[in-house]
Amino acid sequence: MRSRGFYLHLIFWVGFTALIYEIYSVHVLFLFMVETTQAASLAISAFLAGLGCSSLAFTKLHRDSGREARERILVVMQVLVAVYAATILTRYDWIPLVSDVIDARVESPALSAVIRGVVVWAYLFVPAFFIGGAFPIVNGLYLRSASSATADTGSVYFWDIAGSIAGALIAGFYLIPRLGLRSTIILPVLINLALCALLVRGRTLRLAFVGAIVLASGYAVYTRGTVALANQTYHFEGEEKLKRRFGTVLFQETSPYGRVTVGIDPRRGNRKTLFINYRDMCHSDASESEVLMASEVGALLRPPASVMNIGLGCGFTASEVASHAAVEKLQIVEINPTIAKASREYFRVENRAVLEQQKTTVTLVDGARFLRTRPERFDAILVDIEEITVVYSSPLYTKEYFEIVRQRLKPGGVFALWSFFGSEGMSKVLLNTVRAVFPHVRLRLTERAVMFFASDAPLDGIVPAGADEASQIAQIDRNPIREVNALDRRVLERHYDMRATFGFPAHYYERFVRDPNRWP
Repeated sequence: MRSRGFYLHLIFWVGFTALIYEIYSVHVLFLFMVETTQAASLAISAFLAGLGCSSLAFTKLHRDSGREARERILVVMQVLVAVYAATILTRYDWIPLVSDVIDARVESPALSAVIRGVVVWAYLFVPAFFIGGAFPIVNGLYLRSASSATADTGSVYFWDIAGSIAGALIAGFYLIPRLGLRSTIILPVLINLALCALLVRGRTLRLAFVGAIVLASGYAVYTRGTVALANQTYHFEGEEKLKRRFGTVLFQETSPYGRVTVGIDPRRGNRKTLFINYRDMCHSDASESEVLMASEVGALLRPPASVMNIGLGCGFTASEVASHAAVEKLQIVEINPTIAKASREYFRVENRAVLEQQKTTVTLVDGARFLRTRPERFDAILVDIEEITVVYSSPLYTKEYFEIVRQRLKPGGVFALWSFFGSEGMSKVLLNTVRAVFPHVRLRLTERAVMFFASDAPLDGIVPAGADEASQIAQIDRNPIREVNALDRRVLERHYDMRATFGFPAHYYERFVRDPNRWP
């Protein structure tokens, strides 16, 4: 007869693996789905539904079973979740491919979006279903008597939650940032197999599970390749696949905010490109819009000017700002240390070594936090970050943070905001939000981006380059939308011009996600 403490330890580790799988799955979802409240709702509802349905199903299944039969059910559940994790969760690259198949087969965009939502919901539901039934089973094994049922259930629930908390913290703060996705999944799979080895009673079965643990560990080490933990540089499995996606990989490192890759693709004229996860962020050919934004700001400055640039990327915005003689001090704020490393080492020529210039200071911190906590005031603040709907970026596009920006500007200072052109509605909401804070606002457009310039002084020097651009700006201005994006009401999500649930803005479509030659 097993001790009651055994079952408390058991439920702790079940909860521990459950939340690693959940954090992992949500992270995977956000690789291919913009981080909106809808995406978060989809992930959380699928996980909770899996836990709830599993608890109900397995409660009925084990109700009339003996102790050994209940433990066998636990073993089956642990095996199923380990197999699913190793064979399905690790193959997250199927998500955009399935999305393409659905788009090709379903004509209605609304129906296509619903089907994609159902598919990803099931992807997240299954591992939770294999785990959730453990609680009622372990609770039944732990109970001593009807009179102590409430206290005993509370104890089991506490240790289940304690394990879940520990799993969530270690997955979010260590495993995924340090080891990457596929290596993260190894730990819970091995724990599942170890629990099976502890639960089975026959010597032969126990040895079989120990052997499975050894084989799984060996296979993980073999497929992992070389891991240089000292500098977090990884050689991922599927090197040929990476070469097709990224070209010749010069640099690849897992950061707290996604995997950063620098590659050279001969099919793109040997253009050097920086990626975050699968997103093509910037190229060795300087972006027209970034240079334009920095150039317009630089022309308005008078020496000695101090400028803050939030968002580094390849360093083209910062480089253009630094090139203006009026700029005496350039403060670059970048949340991702790996981006700063890649920019410094692999785009040094293209950005004219801006990070090494005497006038430049680089601070690795969240731009929103820097604005809130630092007292310095600047002649210009430029925000050029990843995208509007990324969780850690989105506050910077709200009225409240625009007000903080205005407080950090000197009298007559200029605020410049870069955004991709998602839709006229999205641009109008941003325009409304900037105008809610600044009395003087101007716009400039390129093919794929819109730039907002704002100040408490007139900006007459910023005018459209031609009639077509002026016409497009006037069309945005005439849009009847009156909403303002605020922290407590982020309306930008409703106007984000995504093709569907798993789509990106048109210029973010990537060969890895949408290859026109792959699907009809």
